[in-house]
Amino acid sequence: MKLGIAGLIPGTERKISIAKEIGYDFIESGLFHYYDKFEQTEINEFAAFLKEINMPYISTNGMFPGDIKLIGKEADKVKISEYLHTVFEKTACLGANVCVLGSGNARRIPEDSSLDACYDEFSELCSEVIAPILEKYGKVLAIEPLNYSECNIVNTVADSMRVVKAVNKPSVMTLIDLYHVRYNGEDINTFADYKGYIKHVHVASYPNKRRFPRPYDGENYKAFFDVLRRAEYAEKNISIEGDAGIGEISFKNAAMSSYSLLKQL
Repeated sequence: MKLGIAGLIPGTERKISIAKEIGYDFIESGLFHYYDKFEQTEINEFAAFLKEINMPYISTNGMFPGDIKLIGKEADKVKISEYLHTVFEKTACLGANVCVLGSGNARRIPEDSSLDACYDEFSELCSEVIAPILEKYGKVLAIEPLNYSECNIVNTVADSMRVVKAVNKPSVMTLIDLYHVRYNGEDINTFADYKGYIKHVHVASYPNKRRFPRPYDGENYKAFFDVLRRAEYAEKNISIEGDAGIGEISFKNAAMSSYSLLKQL
C-alpha cells in the first residue's frame, strides 16, 4: 500500500518535508481551502514546492464548504457548478485527480425529508452536475460515507455504493474510511464485494479518537488491509486522516509511528 497524510495545506511545508523524509508517498488536503483562503500565487508556490521535493498531491477531501448545499431547497446547481469550476481552475497546478466528497454539512438533509427522495436527488446531482465537471478536469469522484454523528445521509459504504450504482459512471466511485466504518459498526468483510468500485481509502484510529494510527492502539489495521486486497483495491492509496494540526515534534513522532506500523501490513 502507498501511504499519504491528509490535512496538509500551504503553510505546512515543514510538515510535508518531514513526511517526505519519513517515506510517505503523497499528501491530501481540503479542496474548499483553495477556493477563498489562498490566492493563486500562494497555490502556485505550493505546487512548486511539492514538485521540488517530489511529493505528489493526488487527492482532495473537504470538497464543499458547508454553505454550499447539495440536497434540498437550498441546493443551487448554478452555485455548485461555479464553485467547482473556480476551485478546479485554481488548483490545476496541484494535479490531484481524486476528489473525495464527504462534506457532511453541505449534504445534510432536513430531518423531515424523504430519505429515498434525497438519495435520488443526490444521485442526480452527482450524475448531471458534478461528474461532468470532474470529467472535464480529468478527475474522479470518491463518495465518502460519514458516520451517523456527522451526517444523516450516505453513512455506510453500502449507502455510498447505492449512489455509485445509481449514477453508473466510471468517474463516480466509493471511498472507504476505517474510522467511519468502525464508528458505525460496519462489517469490513462486506467490502470485498466492491471490486472495481473503491477509488480511495482513509484511515485513522477509532479507539484513539481519530488520531494517527499507532501500534497497540486497539485497532486491527491488518484485517482492514487484508480486506482491501481481497477487494482488489487497485490504487492502493491510503490517506491518514489524523491530527495533522498538532505541533511539529508531535507530528513527526506520530507520522513515524504510523508509517512503521502501516507500511509493513
